[in-house]
Amino acid sequence: MMMMVTAGYSESSQQSDDVKALMVFKSSSIQNDPKGEFPSSFISCSSLESLNIRNNQISGNFLYTVVSNLTMLKYLYLPINNITGSVPLSLTRCDQLQELDLSSNVFTGELPSGFCSSLKKILLSNNLLSGNVLLEIGKYKNLQTIDLSLNNLSGSIPSEIWTLPRLSKLVMWGNKLIGVIPESVCG
Repeated sequence: MMMMVTAGYSESSQQSDDVKALMVFKSSSIQNDPKGEFPSSFISCSSLESLNIRNNQISGNFLYTVVSNLTMLKYLYLPINNITGSVPLSLTRCDQLQELDLSSNVFTGELPSGFCSSLKKILLSNNLLSGNVLLEIGKYKNLQTIDLSLNNLSGSIPSEIWTLPRLSKLVMWGNKLIGVIPESVCG
């Protein structure tokens, strides 16, 4: 297991040494194929800003119980795992979140609404998401990248998407979407 560690520490005498050690992290990257449940002790990492657990076999409900309570989180990278269920609405409590990568998992259901306005990148490709692309996506004026490819999304592409001022990458193929791409997008 490899972890990147940077500054930031708070202490509580009632917590185990393992939890105290976890509280040091502002950035964590875990590799080497950990499997199963994510440690709930990460909930104590209140200053964690970046969490990267890509290409493992992480499963369970840690997005609901742990990650959604890390309110300082700016970067969440969990692609290529085995995470199931719906994309938790509780992730919308991460007010600082700028980049969200939940691609190549087994998420089902509809896209959640209510993400913070600081979101710049949302990567949800290669899941089993269904329903419509939310109209509210047009209110995320900081979005630069949207990848919803390889899901079961249907309906029209919201016209609000074409008005996002910073959008530079939009990937939506492999769905059942309909609509016309305005000529002004390419101009």
